[in-house]
Amino acid sequence: MAFLLKGADFFYSQNSCIFFKIIVKCCYNDFMRLERKGGVKIEDKLYSIGQAANITGVRPYVLRYWEKEFSLIRPIKGAGGHRLYRKEDIEKILYIKELLHQKKYSIAGAKKKILEETKEKKQSASKVDWPKFTKELKRDLRSILAILEK
Repeated sequence: MAFLLKGADFFYSQNSCIFFKIIVKCCYNDFMRLERKGGVKIEDKLYSIGQAANITGVRPYVLRYWEKEFSLIRPIKGAGGHRLYRKEDIEKILYIKELLHQKKYSIAGAKKKILEETKEKKQSASKVDWPKFTKELKRDLRSILAILEK
């Protein structure tokens, strides 16, 4: 049995099978590296802990540790108790990895940064200029009423 791979033929044997597995693994790792860099979209489906580890480049035992340390990572537990990660979980893991590895935050510092960001999001969402909002709403309702009366 012969395979054509990157312009080179090689025949099936134990050694060539190992070589083929190495090539496939390297191509898979390149694909995952692209996905982590944002070159490929992460599909909206459930991933096992091994798949999440491959996508994020973080070992499974580290993912389990981060689940305990960071409250924003909450994978779904399957019927057998297996962790199933959603797209949102993967994105959060990649963000935590960026804080810890690239920006050199400590775990405590990363927790503090995430807490500050969530507080800012909540505050910005709750800051509504109510008097201005009600004036605009009344004006819009009056214009709609005028259109309906015509």
